[in-house]
Amino acid sequence: FFVLDSHGEIQKSQPISNRCGNSVWWRNNGTIRPVSDAQLYFGLWNNEYLFDINKGFIHRISKPHHGLPGRIKVKPGGEMLLRDDTSGRVYLGGLQKIHALDKEGAQIWMHDDAILRTSTDDLLYRRSLFLRGLSPNGTRLLATGFGIEQDVYGIGKMRNNSVFCIDTTSGKILWEKNGLILNEGKAIVSDNRIIIVDDDGNFHLLDANTGRSVGKFRAVGGTDYLIPIPGSEYLIVVENNQFDTGGPSCNAYMRAPGNRRDIALDVAGRVIDLRLSPDSKAIAVTADRGTTTLFNLKGEQVWNVRTPTGGPVRFSPNGERIGVGTKAGQFFMLEASTGKLLKKLDLNRFNLTTPRQYVEQMNNIGNVPILATTRAPESKPEPSYLKTLNKEAIEFGENLLPLARLRKHMLKDVSAADD
Repeated sequence: FFVLDSHGEIQKSQPISNRCGNSVWWRNNGTIRPVSDAQLYFGLWNNEYLFDINKGFIHRISKPHHGLPGRIKVKPGGEMLLRDDTSGRVYLGGLQKIHALDKEGAQIWMHDDAILRTSTDDLLYRRSLFLRGLSPNGTRLLATGFGIEQDVYGIGKMRNNSVFCIDTTSGKILWEKNGLILNEGKAIVSDNRIIIVDDDGNFHLLDANTGRSVGKFRAVGGTDYLIPIPGSEYLIVVENNQFDTGGPSCNAYMRAPGNRRDIALDVAGRVIDLRLSPDSKAIAVTADRGTTTLFNLKGEQVWNVRTPTGGPVRFSPNGERIGVGTKAGQFFMLEASTGKLLKKLDLNRFNLTTPRQYVEQMNNIGNVPILATTRAPESKPEPSYLKTLNKEAIEFGENLLPLARLRKHMLKDVSAADD
């Protein structure tokens, strides 16, 4: 983990490990979410760790398990936890339930699938509920649910699918579309409309309040990236499933509703990362053939530079610089307007360590406490149980069978007839 100043000079470096001492950051989750100049969240496994550059690790956010049984053919694609940074609310998904918590961690409402859905399929294939998006004004929560049907090999496929939208004020479902499969697909939730690209590549342009169709998009061949452009009806789409004479490639373009012409983005190879500039007027793309390219919204190439092996790309908050990290362990700082190389760092030399340093850093995170405001409260007993059950204390005897009684009920050792 490195902290750089605005000129790309290394101010601090330290190893980042999980609580078991394994350096698994990128292999498992591998996200960084900035909070301020001094704090950011690391993604490790299904946890996000809040790290303060000066104080170290503060807390972690532990996402609920999805609750799907056994092995499944398709990796779940939705989120189990969404945060509304404006209101401080937290939404938690999971097996048959969605919880809404306020900024203090108190439950505002709970959606329970078991109460609302009682068909045969709902009894056979209990659904896990995944969060797919929250509108910018925080009033509409898009979710999807599906259960698992196990085959004879114990590998399941999705059943009992639906997509639904919840009013976050009341917790009530505004609309639901049964049979719509949204797992590997993408969804974009705005205040007034919702765009869904289902697992078959079909677009659904829906009214956020009613779920009615309000337009049409042509189907796509993949949704590795689906990014809206603020102030425009165009979406950036990347299909990383193409091939050309150079090997694996992509189909990248901007698409609008109706039959308007797509705006192509000429990317060599497959896209590794893609980001909009802070003013939403330019698109930075890194590709696996070792290039970083900047496009304007007309699809024209502004510049193209070599960044071998490619990797994550980010704009600075003011949009003046672009940082590119590569799989080869290098960091490039570029001038956003021209692509001029401002700084190049080789981070591989920090991999060198001594046996003593290796042992000392193995448990450097320790037991970081879970942030209490992101945990669902325990379910209370049903009111009918509290009314009907005997409230008197019941004493249980010794929880072991007496030896004499055990011997009395043991079967006699009788040889088989053909021995």
